[in-house]
Amino acid sequence: MDIWHYLDKHNQTKQIAADELLPLANAGEITPQTNIWKEGMANWAPAGTVLPQLFADVPSSPPAIPTGTAMGSDAMKSTTNFLATTCRSWRSNSIQGRP
Repeated sequence: MDIWHYLDKHNQTKQIAADELLPLANAGEITPQTNIWKEGMANWAPAGTVLPQLFADVPSSPPAIPTGTAMGSDAMKSTTNFLATTCRSWRSNSIQGRP
């Protein structure tokens, strides 16, 4: 099995097995612009150039959320209100020394 090397987001060299490439690409750890290299290559190269098949099914951006879905404005307002109330309560309790 081939061993690949890539530069992570902090420009640190990482070594992985070939079967780890797809999961890392799906997770966004390896992007088409990530430099990769393996034995036999003359130089580092962008993953999208060397292994375009890794990114064939990855959309560049998600489609728009349809109106009237669970993520519509009413759901967002409800979630925002819940989070604001929870944060106020937590902050009040922690200021007063209560868990």
